[in-house]
Order: sequence, then C-alpha cells, then structure tokens
Amino acid sequence: MKKILLVAYGGGHIAMLIPIIKALRETLLYQVDVLALTTAAFTCRQHNITAFGFRDLLVYGDSEYALTLGYKLSANFDHVVIEKEETAAYLGLNYAELESVYGVKQAAEIYANRGRQAFLPTQLMGRLIADRGYDLVVATNSPRAERAAILAAHQQDVPSVCIVDLFATQESAWIGHPDYASRVCVLSPFVRNRLLMKGRHEAQVVVTGNPAFDRLADSSLPAKAALWRENNAIGDKKVIVWASQDEPAVHPFSGKLGDPLLPRKIDQQLLALLAKHEDWFLVIRHHPSEQVTLTPLPERAIYSTKEENLAVLLASADVVVILSSTVGLEAALLGRPVLALELSVASADAPFASMGIARGLESMDELEAALADILDDGQTTLVDPMALPQVGSATQNVLTVINSLL
Repeated sequence: MKKILLVAYGGGHIAMLIPIIKALRETLLYQVDVLALTTAAFTCRQHNITAFGFRDLLVYGDSEYALTLGYKLSANFDHVVIEKEETAAYLGLNYAELESVYGVKQAAEIYANRGRQAFLPTQLMGRLIADRGYDLVVATNSPRAERAAILAAHQQDVPSVCIVDLFATQESAWIGHPDYASRVCVLSPFVRNRLLMKGRHEAQVVVTGNPAFDRLADSSLPAKAALWRENNAIGDKKVIVWASQDEPAVHPFSGKLGDPLLPRKIDQQLLALLAKHEDWFLVIRHHPSEQVTLTPLPERAIYSTKEENLAVLLASADVVVILSSTVGLEAALLGRPVLALELSVASADAPFASMGIARGLESMDELEAALADILDDGQTTLVDPMALPQVGSATQNVLTVINSLL
C-alpha cells in the first residue's frame, strides 16, 4: 500500500486539506498520515481525523536538548488549543536545526531577527520521510515546515504536491521554482499564469480550485439565503455585505504604512450612503480577529456575527464590499458582484480586480456610484466567468493530481 504524508498548518491551510484527507482515507487505497502543525491538530480533532505533531518527531533529534530549548523559547507563549509539549517540540526541533545549519551564535542572531519565520526544518522532514518510507508528500503553500517537507521530498526523489490556497503573491518566490514540488494545484488561471511567468513548466501547474470552497456548492444555500432574508425582514431591499478586516499599521513584508482606522472609516461611509438610499440594506461583517466595540446601528443596518454561516450570508447578498478579504473570493465563487476598495496595504496581495473577479475602486468617493451601478441599475457582470473554476469540484481535481503521481 502506497504511503502519503500530508502536512499543514492551521487556519485556511488545514481547511484546504481536510476534504482531501477524508476522501483519501475513504478510498482505502493508501496509508494516509497527517502532520498537523500548531492549531491544525485542533481542527483535525474536530473532524475526527487522527494526526501527529512535532512531539512525535522528537525521535528524529536530540529530544532532551530540543525540549529544553523549546520550553525556554515558549516560556511566554500560551495557546488555548496547542498543548505546551507540542509547542516546545515545535520550537525546539526547529531551533536545534537552525543551530546545526548555522552554528549556535549565528542561529541566535537569525532567530532574534526573524523569529519563527527563520524555520525551515528540511533535515527533520527528510528523516521523517525516509524513516516512514512515504511515496508522496502533499502540503500547502506555507513557508516553514510545509515548504521543508516538499524540499526534503525532492532531495529523496519522492514526488510531491503543493496546493496553493489563494494567490501565491509572496509564495511565488519559491513555488515558482521549477524544482519545487512535482505538481502545484492552484485556485485559478490567474495564479497559474503567475507561476508560469516565474519559470514553472505548464504541465506542472494545474488549476484545481481550493477544496475548502467546495462547501459553496451546497444545493441548500438558495433556500437558506431566502430564509435569512425573510428572518431579517429584507423584503425587496438590496443587501450590501461589507466584509471588514483589521488594517495593519505596517505591512509585515513590504513595510508599507497602513491606516488602522480605515475599516471604521468605511463603516461610516457606507452608513452615510445608506441614509441616502432607502432601498439599501447594510450588513457589517467583522473579521473574527477584529476587536471592535459595537455601536448602535440605524434602521436597515445590522451586524453579522462570526457564528452566522458566511456562505448563507454571501448567498443572500446583492453586492459584497471588501478591502482584501478572502470573503470577496468566496462571494465571487457564488457569483456575487464584488467591489474591492484598493486602499489597504494588503490590496496588492489580493489582486481581485486583476483576476477579473471584482471591480477595483481607488477611492471611497467611487463607492456610491459603483454600488448604484449594481443595486439600482442591475449591473451584475463584474465576475469574469473564466476567472475561477466551478465550485464543488476542487477536491476531486486535487485527487486526480495525487493519483496521477502514484
């Protein structure tokens, strides 16, 4: 039986692999092992998926030294869903490899400057792959242990698949290399072309879509959306969903300065427009990471909570407004018009307008006319039908790629 190793960090990375893991295990054709990093372990438990972590990799290093390092490095780190021993093993094994590559003094300098971004445990991943005899490695586009697993697989002539969740803006620097992963699965033709321009061969990059978005193909969404509109007394009003998000003061990679008050300024702009258009209805959806004090809203405006089903909300919308949130991508996949205010320091990382899935706005002054085009004049052709794959088939598309390599 062929052995597959899947590696993923938490958040959107493990969400993309969950449907793949379930489908592979259901076939009973392969031995499927999952290395769940940081919060991914918690997500796997929620889905009844067995997985292992870095503390299970202590056998491939000096476990006592690694744990001593790890507990020292994690002294001020506490997470509600990551166990302390796992954190210590993760930090310790990664740091120990930094020392083995660069020496004690230089490793300390590198870690002081870059923190966990300096981790690339290729040696450790190589020991794991060789010891367990994997025939294929699958990982997403994260730059540390996932990247290391794919690099280690290449060193041992083991085929690998990299599944890119979004746009490969920063990651194209390494995913664009022809020797990085046997196959790369991407969201759209736009992302594929970006990687081809970096030097990938055409046969290596496959447009599959993102398996995490297959849930948007749920046939019950229209009925649920109709019920949502009824429960909120929408009637014939036009629904604007504003998907807010934190705006950093400084972009973590480019250093570009941002305006942390920008999301609240957009709140106020939309509320002002609402007062002028009696048949518009506004829904403000804060990102789960936003810390916002909720203030009373006027008539025809509500907040959407993080507990509310996002897919149902988007299916209920007549238009979706974003800065650079991936909510815009989900809305486009559902065929909803998207307006992207290109005012964020992260706007270049989420090129919705360039991809053909949104109308880009360079100023809030353009917002009223753009909304009126859609809500009052019925303009619905903002999404290029060729820009994105049909939702619902991404999991099977990725499985086809995996099977082709085995």
